[in-house]
Amino acid sequence: MSGLYLLNIIQFCAALNENLYKMITAFFVISLYGEGYTSSTLAYVGALALLPFLLFSTPGGILADRYSKTKITQATRIASFIIVLLGTLFFFLQSISGTYLCLFLLSAVEALFGPSKYGILPEIYPPEKILYANSVIASFTFFGILIGTALASFFITFSWAFLTLTLLALLQLVLSFFLPTTTPLLVQKKEIFHYQELWLSLKEMKAIEALLPSTLAFAYFLFIGAFLQLNMIPFSLETLNISMQDGGYLFLLSSIGMGLGSFFSHRFSKEKIPLTTTPFLGWGISLSLLGLVLFPKPLFLTIFWLFALGILGGLFLVPLEAYILIASPAPTRGRNFSTANFLSFLFAVLGAVALYLLNDLLGLSARLSFLLIAAVNALFMLFFRRSL
Repeated sequence: MSGLYLLNIIQFCAALNENLYKMITAFFVISLYGEGYTSSTLAYVGALALLPFLLFSTPGGILADRYSKTKITQATRIASFIIVLLGTLFFFLQSISGTYLCLFLLSAVEALFGPSKYGILPEIYPPEKILYANSVIASFTFFGILIGTALASFFITFSWAFLTLTLLALLQLVLSFFLPTTTPLLVQKKEIFHYQELWLSLKEMKAIEALLPSTLAFAYFLFIGAFLQLNMIPFSLETLNISMQDGGYLFLLSSIGMGLGSFFSHRFSKEKIPLTTTPFLGWGISLSLLGLVLFPKPLFLTIFWLFALGILGGLFLVPLEAYILIASPAPTRGRNFSTANFLSFLFAVLGAVALYLLNDLLGLSARLSFLLIAAVNALFMLFFRRSL
């Protein structure tokens, strides 16, 4: 089995495990405290799963440049296996603080793994095929997130869920030792928690054609994704007159579309990195949001718009991801991708802030909020196109 497909199985199982553990943790805490604590529990779980990506993306990039990405993959798989075992122990001990701690640690491990996961691609796969490799990794990441989130509802008991988590963590660990061995690309030492690296990374990107605007566009996309996910629930209640649960299922359609768009992006672009066409896909996202606002009913139209948003999102995201990897100098590739990851999660937080400002402080309807975000997105794409 080639290195790409081994890596893909590992990272797919990692994405599935992380999201399954997150949802199982939420269900476990709610089962102890009662449904009255659902909102607060989900808020805690969401924060604990997101915070490590803000804290550890940059150290993960520095590690990826300083050490073998294969060794980092193996080390993080060992850590994730141990954390899942600890999480299982805390579950049987009925320790909520323990399960929360393991959720934070598991997310931290995946944050450290992220830059190596993408940065290793040009080292184990031909450069001319990097867009295809990126499309495979990105699409199965989305599928892993989707399946992990949905799978939590299907387990009859928590014991079966934790057994599945343990087996998937063990599979990742075993497969990681069959990856091709890579060597460190950066010889000089750097401090792992030296956040000046973010500034240095941005300066380097600015000096390389189209790299900084591509990185910002890549990161900005998570703003749109986060806002869509959060605003879908009030939109479902206010406009579609359906339940919150059904609104959550509708959002999964965009995730499926994004996975498919990511997977087929290399064919859509004929194995090239089409940066000049990417803003047009972004404008397509604005048009799909406009369609969702103007023509939400009957329900199949909402389904169509959400699926279109996902497809366009996948086609938009993967070429940017590939360009960051190809355009970045090999010795600092991990650092640059970790910077992109850090900015992505920062934009995700801004998406939540935007929802609060528009829906709560300004009292706008979810429908009108989507309309404003569609306009903001169209303006950003204009800026992005002029920056290329």
